[in-house]
Amino acid sequence: MVSREEYRHRMIEVFFSADGNRDGSLALEELVDGDPELFSEADADGDGQVGLREFLEFRALGFERADANDDGTLSWEEMP
Repeated sequence: MVSREEYRHRMIEVFFSADGNRDGSLALEELVDGDPELFSEADADGDGQVGLREFLEFRALGFERADANDDGTLSWEEMP
């Protein structure tokens, strides 16, 4: 099981790992197999960059969608 908080902490690690130029935001080019459509969804302010807050908010939506039984954790079966 992965709790919401554990998931959030992992997404912070993912963000900083992907931020190759260490500018505090992600460009589409920094994402391996980056999907332009998903990137546009995550880029809430439309500036062509995804900041940490945007990234975490977008990933939190993914957690909520995957948590089929709404118990605040993801089981192996619920993992995207």
